[in-house]
Amino acid sequence: MIEYVNEELFYEDSVHKEYIIHFFHVEDNEVIDDDTFTNDDLKQESMSVTESVCSQPTLMFGGCESNKIQFTLQGIRSSHLDQTFTVDLILDGDDENPFRMGTYVVKSDKPTADREGREVIGYDMLYDILNADALSWYNSLSSTFTIKQLRDSFCTAFGLTQETVELPNDDVTMTKVTKNSLSGKKVITAICELNACFGVMGRDNVFHYKFINEIIEGLYPANTLYPADDLYPREEAVGKVLHKSQYLTAKYEDYITNRITKIQVWNNTDYAALAVVGNGSNIYNIINNELVDCLNSTTANTVASNIYSLVNKVWYMICDVTAVGNPCLEVGDTIRLVTKYDVVYMVVMERSLKGIQALKDEYVSNGEEFRVDDVTSYKNDLRRNEIAANKAQSSATSAGQSAASAASAASTAQGIADSAISQAQAAASVASSAASTAQSAASTAQSAASTAQSAASTAQAAANTATAANNTANSANGRCTDGTQTITCATVRASTYQYLSGGQYADFTRRTIKDGNGNWVTVWT
Repeated sequence: MIEYVNEELFYEDSVHKEYIIHFFHVEDNEVIDDDTFTNDDLKQESMSVTESVCSQPTLMFGGCESNKIQFTLQGIRSSHLDQTFTVDLILDGDDENPFRMGTYVVKSDKPTADREGREVIGYDMLYDILNADALSWYNSLSSTFTIKQLRDSFCTAFGLTQETVELPNDDVTMTKVTKNSLSGKKVITAICELNACFGVMGRDNVFHYKFINEIIEGLYPANTLYPADDLYPREEAVGKVLHKSQYLTAKYEDYITNRITKIQVWNNTDYAALAVVGNGSNIYNIINNELVDCLNSTTANTVASNIYSLVNKVWYMICDVTAVGNPCLEVGDTIRLVTKYDVVYMVVMERSLKGIQALKDEYVSNGEEFRVDDVTSYKNDLRRNEIAANKAQSSATSAGQSAASAASAASTAQGIADSAISQAQAAASVASSAASTAQSAASTAQSAASTAQSAASTAQAAANTATAANNTANSANGRCTDGTQTITCATVRASTYQYLSGGQYADFTRRTIKDGNGNWVTVWT
């Protein structure tokens, strides 16, 4: 719970709330101011903040989840992707006492559907650290180290400012083992789980180790009783009390969660129990913790004992509450609700703060009345995963072999195809040569035909010349051109007739010529 001078104003009506969103960057260790936006730049009631230490259905320690903020800027078209910004909330115009909501980095900045604004999503700096590769850092550690040295080294390496605090298992010594992969999330969640706490990025941009404080119900004697000398009132211990005017709805179970009565630590090799503390049936199992392999049985028992002393005091009710928005409340805080019929105690494991003027909060505490001893089912899941992995490997091997066979067949087919292509190319070459020869022969024949035609033309011309010469000769000898009679051809008159002779038509030519005496004589031929 954050102490703030104006906290009670969050619960008062008609108190004006003003958001100040300030972008900046650091250059040469100097903070350079960039854009600043206020309520005038925000779409109405679009602001929301989501925080969590445990979003699982049952209580699991070690949770480290990045805080998320989301809002819509109107009339702004420029992107602020990857830029850092702070968000302050001013109540009732008291700008001398702003409430710092947190420091964030823009991870998504998209235009609105109408392209008149920007939908901005930011996360605190834990976001990048959780997703970072921590293997190189881990490999640089010495062979042995304490948990305190481990977390100090981690925070320094990744630029994470942590609160000054002594954790229950800080002095436990660990031995480095070989790891093939390691993320920032696995490191920080393992550290927190081995100390029965959660990791929270505070509104002051400092990493805090958050513990669930023991809830103590108040105990007072009735006014009509006279208590014995050894009976004293017991003061209530709870983080925040919400009265009916401060919350809107509350849904809760009738039971409280049972206290954890046994801690079991399991190694990551064969999932055998490395340490067991307590003898109850409500068991908390530390399994698949990345740092357990760095413990031996003695140090594991020390860790388990320190964890047991803390978690054995934890109890609460499963609850979902909608209340008047108050960012002073943090995840991990405890709350008491005064309802008409019951008093409800809860742990804030998840919270969602929405709105600007009509600020609303939703608090959720997850869990079960009795914890399920999930080691057996967990091992079964691991075994099923192992079987599935083996099947997948077998399938992959079979597929690889099939692929190799297919590749070999494809290679053989390619060889056959290449041979066929070569043969086809050779045949095509022969055909091309034959076609070329035929074309040459055709050309020669064409040339010969042309020569023959030319010779025929020459012969025809020679024949015509001979005929002309013969006619000339006949004319010179006093004969007609057909040579039938020695006469002057110029004196010949000829006509052709048809006569019926012996039942058939016959062609006759009548010539009229002059005889030697100068008389015209008719001659039929």
